[in-house]
Order: sequence, then C-alpha cells, then structure tokens
Amino acid sequence: MHWLQEKPCNLPNATMHVFETDEKSRQLFASQAAKDWELFLLQRAKELVTGGHLVVAILSHKMLLLNVDPFASTLKAFVDEGTITEDEYANATFSAYFRTVDEVKAPFEAENSAVQKAGLRILFTGEKTIACQRYQKFIQEGQDVNGFAEDVVSEHRASTYSTFLSCLADTRPDPEKADIVDKFFNRLKQEVVRSPHLYKLPYCHIYVHICKV
Repeated sequence: MHWLQEKPCNLPNATMHVFETDEKSRQLFASQAAKDWELFLLQRAKELVTGGHLVVAILSHKMLLLNVDPFASTLKAFVDEGTITEDEYANATFSAYFRTVDEVKAPFEAENSAVQKAGLRILFTGEKTIACQRYQKFIQEGQDVNGFAEDVVSEHRASTYSTFLSCLADTRPDPEKADIVDKFFNRLKQEVVRSPHLYKLPYCHIYVHICKV
C-alpha cells in the first residue's frame, strides 16, 4: 500500500518523503498518495457486494519518524567520491509514501466524497507498533554486530535493489551498475556496524476495517 503508481518528483534532500525537508516536494508526494488511496478504495468498492467487508493494513509514517534516512548519507558519500553523479543521487528517490491515520480517513470524510458515494464506510481505524525484533535480539541475546548488519542489509537489499539499479545512468554498462549497487550495500553494512541503533526498524501499521453499505 505504500508504493505509489508513479514518482511525483525527485526529492532534493532525501531518498524518502518522510525525511525530506523541502515542503513543496513533500506536498507533491502527499497529493500522489491521496490520489492512489482514493483510486484503490473506488476499485475495491466495485468488487465488494453490499454488506461486504474489507480490512487493510497500511505501513504508517510513524515507523520511520524515530530513525534517519538509512540511505542518504551513503549515497552522498558516493557522490563526493565520484562513484555516482548528483543526478543519479536525485534519481534514487523512492516512489513510496507512508500515510498518517488522518490521511487514511480523508477520502471518507471529504465533502462530496466519491468513496462515500461508492458505499464505503469506515467501521474501525487503529494503529499498532511492533518493536524491531531483529534489534531486540541483537541487544538481548548479544548477537554479533556483523550478523545484525548483515540481516539489516539483506532486508533492505530485497526491497530496494531495483530502485538503486534504476537510478544509475543508462550510459553505464549493466555490469558497472551491478558493481556500484553491490558496493553501496557493502558500504551500508559498514554504516550499520558503526551505528546499529540507527537501523532498528519498528513496524507500525494502520489497520482499517471498511464495509460497503
């Protein structure tokens, strides 16, 4: 639910909207996210029979509020070293948006709401945070910091590899692109080893129970 249909712009100061300081860029992301959420709901309204129920779990913006951008500093170091260009850094913007509870409710509460007209109503909205199990294991069980870093990077790699690969210029040969991305994740692992507390990732979800009347 947090992936957007299209990237509204490149973020000038971060890789994710949560960490961006430029208000105009943040608003562009918020606008795209609102359109995507309303479209999702209208499509589900077409599928649901009257009396049907839908429960949606959405990653909340709160899961990143206590952290730092996990990728920006490493990418900026690559720019400073000449490994990638400023344009390639900018292209490494994630087409994702982490919503608030108010943003989830908004299409149901808007004046002349298309979602309300489609018959959808919210029965329940709640938010729950689960502490980072990986970090708790690292602290409580004394896991080796290198093992913790490897776990963190493996998870990030699975969900971000394609973004970093596609941000690199088309003029670069594919083997060169793959080598740069591999170097990026190796550098990221060093960052995690250096400051493991910055990479504890709680999972915070917004749960929405919807029915069609």
